[in-house]
Amino acid sequence: MTGAILVFGESDNDRLAMVELVRALVPTTRVVRAMRQPIILMKGTNRPETRRTTVSKVAAVHKAECVRGRVDLVVAHEDADAIEPAHEPHAQAIERALATHGIDAISAVPAFEIDAWWYLWPDAVRRVCSGWKRLKRDGKSVGFIKNAKEQLTADLGTAGKRKYRESDSIGIARAVREQGLANKPVALSNSYDRFRVRLRAALGPSIQQGA
Repeated sequence: MTGAILVFGESDNDRLAMVELVRALVPTTRVVRAMRQPIILMKGTNRPETRRTTVSKVAAVHKAECVRGRVDLVVAHEDADAIEPAHEPHAQAIERALATHGIDAISAVPAFEIDAWWYLWPDAVRRVCSGWKRLKRDGKSVGFIKNAKEQLTADLGTAGKRKYRESDSIGIARAVREQGLANKPVALSNSYDRFRVRLRAALGPSIQQGA
Protein backbone atom coordinates (compact mmCIF):
# COMPACT_ATOMS: atom_id res chain seq x y z
CA MET A 1 0.00 0.00 0.00
CA THR A 2 1.36 3.40 -0.94
CA GLY A 3 1.01 6.61 1.00
CA ALA A 4 0.69 10.27 0.11
CA ILE A 5 3.30 12.63 -1.27
CA LEU A 6 3.03 16.15 0.15
CA VAL A 7 4.19 18.98 -2.10
CA PHE A 8 5.24 22.32 -0.63
CA GLY A 9 6.43 25.30 -2.64
CA GLU A 10 6.79 29.03 -3.13
CA SER A 11 3.36 29.67 -4.65
CA ASP A 12 0.16 27.97 -5.76
CA ASN A 13 1.40 27.93 -9.35
CA ASP A 14 4.66 26.25 -8.38
CA ARG A 15 3.01 23.74 -6.07
CA LEU A 16 0.41 22.68 -8.61
CA ALA A 17 3.00 22.45 -11.38
CA MET A 18 5.18 20.30 -9.14
CA VAL A 19 2.20 18.04 -8.36
CA GLU A 20 1.81 17.43 -12.09
CA LEU A 21 5.51 16.64 -12.51
CA VAL A 22 5.53 14.29 -9.53
CA ARG A 23 2.46 12.51 -10.88
CA ALA A 24 4.23 12.22 -14.21
CA LEU A 25 7.13 10.43 -12.55
CA VAL A 26 5.31 8.15 -10.12
CA PRO A 27 2.31 5.82 -10.43
CA THR A 28 -0.95 7.70 -10.87
CA THR A 29 -2.58 5.69 -8.07
CA ARG A 30 -0.39 7.51 -5.55
CA VAL A 31 -1.98 10.51 -3.83
CA VAL A 32 0.01 13.69 -4.52
CA ARG A 33 -1.26 16.61 -2.48
CA ALA A 34 -0.35 20.30 -2.84
CA MET A 35 0.01 21.92 0.58
CA ARG A 36 -0.81 25.63 0.54
CA GLN A 37 0.97 26.32 3.82
CA PRO A 38 3.67 26.94 4.73
CA ILE A 39 5.33 28.70 1.83
CA ILE A 40 8.87 27.41 1.35
CA LEU A 41 11.28 30.23 2.27
CA MET A 42 14.73 28.84 3.00
CA LYS A 43 16.95 30.64 0.52
CA GLY A 44 20.05 32.47 1.65
CA THR A 45 22.27 32.21 4.67
CA ASN A 46 21.16 35.45 6.33
CA ARG A 47 17.69 34.29 7.37
CA PRO A 48 18.20 31.43 9.82
CA GLU A 49 15.09 32.36 11.80
CA THR A 50 12.93 32.28 8.67
CA ARG A 51 14.35 28.87 7.73
CA ARG A 52 13.77 27.46 11.21
CA THR A 53 10.21 28.77 11.23
CA THR A 54 9.51 27.30 7.79
CA VAL A 55 10.90 23.90 8.74
CA SER A 56 8.91 23.86 11.99
CA LYS A 57 5.70 24.66 10.11
CA VAL A 58 6.36 21.93 7.53
CA ALA A 59 7.01 19.49 10.38
CA ALA A 60 3.70 20.42 12.03
CA VAL A 61 1.76 19.89 8.80
CA HIS A 62 3.60 16.63 8.16
CA LYS A 63 2.70 15.38 11.65
CA ALA A 64 -0.96 16.25 11.15
CA GLU A 65 -1.03 14.53 7.75
CA CYS A 66 0.55 11.41 9.26
CA VAL A 67 -2.39 11.24 11.67
CA ARG A 68 -4.74 11.23 8.67
CA GLY A 69 -2.84 8.46 6.91
CA ARG A 70 0.52 7.26 5.66
CA VAL A 71 2.91 9.84 4.20
CA ASP A 72 5.67 8.45 2.00
CA LEU A 73 7.51 11.60 1.03
CA VAL A 74 7.68 15.38 1.17
CA VAL A 75 8.66 17.34 -1.93
CA ALA A 76 9.82 20.88 -1.22
CA HIS A 77 10.12 23.36 -4.10
CA GLU A 78 12.03 26.62 -4.04
CA ASP A 79 13.61 28.29 -7.06
CA ALA A 80 17.37 28.71 -6.92
CA ASP A 81 17.17 32.23 -8.38
CA ALA A 82 20.69 31.52 -9.61
CA ILE A 83 22.29 29.45 -12.36
CA GLU A 84 23.78 25.98 -11.97
CA PRO A 85 25.37 24.69 -9.83
CA ALA A 86 23.80 26.96 -7.19
CA HIS A 87 20.81 24.62 -6.95
CA GLU A 88 22.84 21.79 -5.41
CA PRO A 89 23.88 23.27 -2.04
CA HIS A 90 20.46 24.84 -1.61
CA ALA A 91 18.70 21.55 -2.36
CA GLN A 92 20.94 19.75 0.11
CA ALA A 93 20.26 22.37 2.78
CA ILE A 94 16.49 21.96 2.44
CA GLU A 95 16.73 18.18 2.73
CA ARG A 96 19.04 18.35 5.75
CA ALA A 97 16.78 20.84 7.50
CA LEU A 98 13.71 18.66 7.06
CA ALA A 99 15.65 15.53 8.05
CA THR A 100 16.32 17.07 11.47
CA HIS A 101 12.58 16.68 12.08
CA GLY A 102 12.58 13.10 10.84
CA ILE A 103 10.96 13.99 7.53
CA ASP A 104 11.83 12.02 4.40
CA ALA A 105 12.07 14.76 1.80
CA ILE A 106 13.53 15.63 -1.54
CA SER A 107 13.87 19.15 -2.81
CA ALA A 108 13.04 20.57 -6.22
CA VAL A 109 15.30 23.57 -6.74
CA PRO A 110 15.15 24.65 -10.39
CA ALA A 111 18.05 26.69 -11.72
CA PHE A 112 17.46 29.55 -12.47
CA GLU A 113 13.77 29.05 -11.69
CA ILE A 114 11.02 26.60 -12.62
CA ASP A 115 10.36 28.45 -15.88
CA ALA A 116 13.76 27.22 -17.14
CA TRP A 117 12.47 23.65 -16.91
CA TRP A 118 9.81 24.34 -19.53
CA TYR A 119 12.55 24.54 -22.18
CA LEU A 120 12.88 20.78 -21.66
CA TRP A 121 9.49 20.16 -23.30
CA PRO A 122 8.76 22.66 -26.11
CA ASP A 123 5.86 20.60 -27.43
CA ALA A 124 4.13 20.66 -24.04
CA VAL A 125 4.58 24.43 -23.91
CA ARG A 126 2.95 24.95 -27.31
CA ARG A 127 0.06 22.76 -26.26
CA VAL A 128 -0.86 25.47 -23.77
CA CYS A 129 -0.77 28.17 -26.44
CA SER A 130 -0.28 27.10 -30.04
CA GLY A 131 0.47 30.68 -31.09
CA TRP A 132 3.71 30.78 -29.13
CA LYS A 133 7.01 30.26 -30.92
CA ARG A 134 8.61 26.85 -30.49
CA LEU A 135 11.43 26.98 -27.95
CA LYS A 136 14.83 26.21 -29.47
CA ARG A 137 17.17 24.91 -26.77
CA ASP A 138 17.22 21.27 -27.86
CA GLY A 139 20.34 19.51 -26.67
CA LYS A 140 21.54 22.55 -24.71
CA SER A 141 21.74 23.19 -20.97
CA VAL A 142 18.97 25.43 -19.66
CA GLY A 143 20.41 25.71 -16.16
CA PHE A 144 22.47 28.73 -17.16
CA ILE A 145 19.57 30.90 -18.31
CA LYS A 146 19.48 33.94 -16.04
CA ASN A 147 16.08 35.44 -15.27
CA ALA A 148 14.48 32.44 -16.92
CA LYS A 149 10.90 33.69 -16.60
CA GLU A 150 11.66 36.88 -18.52
CA GLN A 151 13.74 35.00 -21.10
CA LEU A 152 11.01 32.40 -21.62
CA THR A 153 8.41 35.12 -22.08
CA ALA A 154 10.59 36.80 -24.71
CA ASP A 155 11.41 33.54 -26.51
CA LEU A 156 7.75 32.52 -26.75
CA GLY A 157 6.66 35.87 -28.12
CA THR A 158 2.99 36.62 -28.64
CA ALA A 159 2.30 35.94 -32.33
CA GLY A 160 -1.03 37.70 -31.98
CA LYS A 161 -1.74 35.70 -28.84
CA ARG A 162 -1.12 36.39 -25.16
CA LYS A 163 2.15 36.48 -23.26
CA TYR A 164 3.37 33.70 -21.01
CA ARG A 165 2.29 34.03 -17.39
CA GLU A 166 3.29 32.15 -14.24
CA SER A 167 -0.02 30.27 -14.05
CA ASP A 168 0.83 28.64 -17.40
CA SER A 169 3.31 26.48 -15.50
CA ILE A 170 0.44 24.30 -14.34
CA GLY A 171 -0.85 23.65 -17.85
CA ILE A 172 2.65 23.00 -19.19
CA ALA A 173 3.40 20.50 -16.43
CA ARG A 174 0.02 18.83 -17.01
CA ALA A 175 0.82 18.51 -20.72
CA VAL A 176 4.19 16.96 -19.82
CA ARG A 177 2.34 14.34 -17.77
CA GLU A 178 -0.40 13.69 -20.31
CA GLN A 179 2.05 13.38 -23.19
CA GLY A 180 4.40 11.11 -21.23
CA LEU A 181 7.36 13.46 -21.56
CA ALA A 182 8.68 13.64 -18.01
CA ASN A 183 11.50 11.21 -18.73
CA LYS A 184 12.11 12.53 -22.25
CA PRO A 185 13.46 16.08 -22.00
CA VAL A 186 14.91 17.48 -25.22
CA ALA A 187 17.30 19.83 -23.43
CA LEU A 188 19.57 19.47 -20.39
CA SER A 189 18.98 20.55 -16.80
CA ASN A 190 21.05 19.30 -13.89
CA SER A 191 18.53 20.62 -11.39
CA TYR A 192 15.69 18.70 -13.05
CA ASP A 193 17.80 15.55 -13.34
CA ARG A 194 18.65 15.81 -9.64
CA PHE A 195 14.97 16.03 -8.76
CA ARG A 196 13.99 13.17 -11.07
CA VAL A 197 16.76 10.83 -9.89
CA ARG A 198 16.18 11.51 -6.21
CA LEU A 199 12.44 11.03 -6.59
CA ARG A 200 13.09 7.63 -8.16
CA ALA A 201 15.55 6.72 -5.40
CA ALA A 202 13.21 7.86 -2.64
CA LEU A 203 10.25 5.83 -3.86
CA GLY A 204 12.16 2.80 -5.10
CA PRO A 205 10.86 0.28 -7.63
CA SER A 206 7.38 1.81 -7.76
CA ILE A 207 8.71 4.63 -9.92
CA GLN A 208 7.72 4.43 -13.54
CA GLN A 209 10.91 3.87 -15.48
CA GLY A 210 9.74 5.74 -18.54
CA ALA A 211 6.32 6.86 -19.56
